[in-house]
Amino acid sequence: HIFERFASYKMGTLDTRQYVWYKFFRYFKDRPFLGHGMVYNLRSYLFLPHSTYFSYLLTMGIIGLAAYLGFLIRIVVAGVRNSGLSRRHPLLREISIALNSSLLILIVDSLKVEYLKRSNYQLIVWIFFALIIALSRIIIATNNNPSIVSKK
Repeated sequence: HIFERFASYKMGTLDTRQYVWYKFFRYFKDRPFLGHGMVYNLRSYLFLPHSTYFSYLLTMGIIGLAAYLGFLIRIVVAGVRNSGLSRRHPLLREISIALNSSLLILIVDSLKVEYLKRSNYQLIVWIFFALIIALSRIIIATNNNPSIVSKK
């Protein structure tokens, strides 16, 4: 019964995304390298691509998406390194694992969800980035001087 309901739904998620992605690729081909700009006219496009990465491609092009992904990869690598470096300090390691897990969920979820239409999304991503970088500096400092986080 449930499959029949989904099969009979004409403008469901899959149909809608196929249509939107078809339109996205049409507009993307016009300016593939630099994109259409961060403030593109929604009234002329009448859609958001339902993927954060597709939105970056549309607005910043291949060059902008590559820069964002490069930065994202660097942050993920720093987060993984934090988990390995913080062996002597279990609390820092647990914080590192929690931040990495949350960021990983955000990265995967961005494949299918368009967060750019929500104004606070960009803030959340940058807060994760800042926390991972700050934690990295704390871990490096504590490894160089273990008395910083010693039990008294």
